[in-house]
Amino acid sequence: MPATRFRRLVVALALPAARAQSVGSAFTCQGELRAAGSPANAAYDFQFRLFNSAGGTTQVGPTLTLAGVSVINGMFSVPLDFGLAQFAGDAQWLEI
Repeated sequence: MPATRFRRLVVALALPAARAQSVGSAFTCQGELRAAGSPANAAYDFQFRLFNSAGGTTQVGPTLTLAGVSVINGMFSVPLDFGLAQFAGDAQWLEI
């Protein structure tokens, strides 16, 4: 087998292994904030909590506090990471 074919074969076999990496717990939350019915334009402090039901009866994981988040034309985007233990496959609800 020529060396060129062997290299292509190795690369083809290595690609599926790279795709099998685990996904972390961090994600980006994007939202819209209105103040007095209009899109907000300022820096705001946010708190984020996960709950195990839509009614918010039991909090799961820590409360994440982000201060001075820029909100422009009502839009914001923040990175969140509640840790891997909070995402075991069951549904979670996010409170902002």
